[in-house]
Amino acid sequence: MGRALNRLSASGVKTASVGKHADGGGLWLVKREDGGAQWVLRVTTHGRRREMGLGAYPDRSLKEAREVADTWRAVARQGLDPIKERDRQRREAARNIHMLAISRWTPSTAARPS
Repeated sequence: MGRALNRLSASGVKTASVGKHADGGGLWLVKREDGGAQWVLRVTTHGRRREMGLGAYPDRSLKEAREVADTWRAVARQGLDPIKERDRQRREAARNIHMLAISRWTPSTAARPS
């Protein structure tokens, strides 16, 4: 029998006390004393436990945190480090934006005032 998933409820998240609260499958809500909270996914990759931030609560709802966690768990199951993979995706996106800007640059656009 596997571990229980989806142990938290939306109302329980709102009223959770300070500390760490497990939703299951490595997804945790970390409530701070200052009232802030964040979602963290714990995964083990290549024998190392990693903690990956998934966003702040309430900016990211419980449902959204679960969906994002599912995505990164699948990456970990493929034998990849989800943190390194996320960093790679961010670098690639930044490179694509840079390449798009370069492709739109012309001497006439450079001469225009801002």
